[in-house]
Amino acid sequence: MARTHMYLVKVGVDPRRLRFRQHLGNEMAHYAQDCWDAEILTSYGWIECVGNADRSCYDLTQHSKTTNVKLTAEKKLPEPKSVNVVEAAPNMAVLGKEFKKDAKRIQAALAQLPEDQVEALEKELKANGSYKLKVDADEFKLTAAMITVKRTTKMVHVEEITPSVIEPSFGIGRVMYSFLALRPLVAPIKCSILPISANERLNPIIEAAREELARYDLTYRV
Repeated sequence: MARTHMYLVKVGVDPRRLRFRQHLGNEMAHYAQDCWDAEILTSYGWIECVGNADRSCYDLTQHSKTTNVKLTAEKKLPEPKSVNVVEAAPNMAVLGKEFKKDAKRIQAALAQLPEDQVEALEKELKANGSYKLKVDADEFKLTAAMITVKRTTKMVHVEEITPSVIEPSFGIGRVMYSFLALRPLVAPIKCSILPISANERLNPIIEAAREELARYDLTYRV
């Protein structure tokens, strides 16, 4: 955002007519964690000219869910470390009997659940005896007999990172229109008269405007 501000001011935007506005929760796109618009004050009011959206890791996460391909970067740790792992282990015998061909989809979805969702699943199972798992457009009701929440400890040598994305989107035309102007001296035509209709009753008004412009030696077109 700082670089966006620097760019806009450098190309000619008046900093006194420039502001950044944060989107409210009900304004943000489904993929955004946060979003700030650069708005420029023009004769039309405050106009959005640049959008800076924090897409977090939404894009790569969605691709991974759809393709079952991990899209992560790995950072080698200086020393191995012990980490606690919480995972939802499916009972495939029970799942297969209940959901048939969908059992594999459920298994894949459970494997993708982040730790906080696994803990929410465990809490829901203990409280209500079941958990509703959404897989794409489908929803499956899982029972405690179908899932075991396991807590283990393992040594890791690398840290997996899902890259986040910051998306700046510039409306170049809007930016240019906000500051680009020519002095009247170099304009070949100073004024346009644009009737709102072909009604003959407008003719006297048009003629009066033409005479007034001609009196001041201003070039015009009708």
